Amino acid sequence: NFINQLFNTPELINDLKNNIINNVTLIKITKDKLFLKDKNNNIKISKYTNCIICAGGLECPKILLENLLPNKYIGKFYSPHININYGKCILNEGVIKYPSIYTLNHETKTRYFLYKKKNKPIIRITIRDNMTLNIQSDQTPNEDSKITLHNDTDKLSCKKINLIHSVCDEDLENIVECYKSLNEDLKNTNIGYIDKIPDITQLRSLADGASHFMGMTRMSNNDQDGVVDNKCKVFDTDNLYILSTSVFPSYSHAQPTFTLAALIFYFLDVNDITKND
Repeated sequence: NFINQLFNTPELINDLKNNIINNVTLIKITKDKLFLKDKNNNIKISKYTNCIICAGGLECPKILLENLLPNKYIGKFYSPHININYGKCILNEGVIKYPSIYTLNHETKTRYFLYKKKNKPIIRITIRDNMTLNIQSDQTPNEDSKITLHNDTDKLSCKKINLIHSVCDEDLENIVECYKSLNEDLKNTNIGYIDKIPDITQLRSLADGASHFMGMTRMSNNDQDGVVDNKCKVFDTDNLYILSTSVFPSYSHAQPTFTLAALIFYFLDVNDITKND
């Protein structure tokens, strides 16, 4: 229902459009002022009652890091989903493929999906048309997976981001078990087999990030375990909020934007904030 509500409330969308500050970079935050810089290096000072930062999964923690907020968890617990390309499905003689068709970016694609679950993490296996395997998986929150600020700066003289993606051995073990389980299913049903199954050492060098940046300003009950409270307010501030996938304390392997849309309605329900603020 919240999706229908979102797309049937044009007045809400118009209000958001009219109150968004864009095409600028936030360079400093104080209790009631934002210091903004445009592409021509002009500085603008904007006063606010409440500041809601919804600048994306990477930019939100970057803004907090640049402003030296005293919270050691800013930028930590970074997850872009675990993504691995390894192995190929070999079909037995006489097995016929019946592809599942869907459209992506106006192009027809052929994909074969299989979901496996071990304990809590969800793992998605995509068998491509050429039968090579792509694995995308949930990731266990990991403090060593993080972003930091680089000394190099961008065209707006803001520091660039270092991405440090770190995956727990437990997650890699689950993926190995997933490969083995799929291989057994293919054999037991006389469909085929997987040509090579990786070990943890191989996966550690193969695992990269897929998409959907999450974590880094995670929601928590206190500042000893996160960056924002259960109303998305940054700890130790009175009127600074984060609305982003970066507040997710744990993450699924796909479609976090739907959860973010729901989070917006939750945010409006629990905070007494109007467009006049």
